[in-house]
Amino acid sequence: MPTLATDPRLDVRDLPHGERHARVLAALDALPADAALVLVAPHALLPLLAEVEHRYAGQVVGEWLQDGPEVWQIRRHWQPVPA
Repeated sequence: MPTLATDPRLDVRDLPHGERHARVLAALDALPADAALVLVAPHALLPLLAEVEHRYAGQVVGEWLQDGPEVWQIRRHWQPVPA
């Protein structure tokens, strides 16, 4: 499978289901303001994305890089703060 972005990737496909949210949230918390993270998953991660939106209230935005049917990839990054 080709890499769709040069940003660091967090592939949660092999993680136990109960660990995925915590690992993704920790990775987002550790992400510098000028960096992005590509999440790779076996499904669309909609509950996780809702949790991210609730926790960060519009501060983290993203774009889908791959929308199934076997792999989903979404690039997430911090929303720039207006000057």
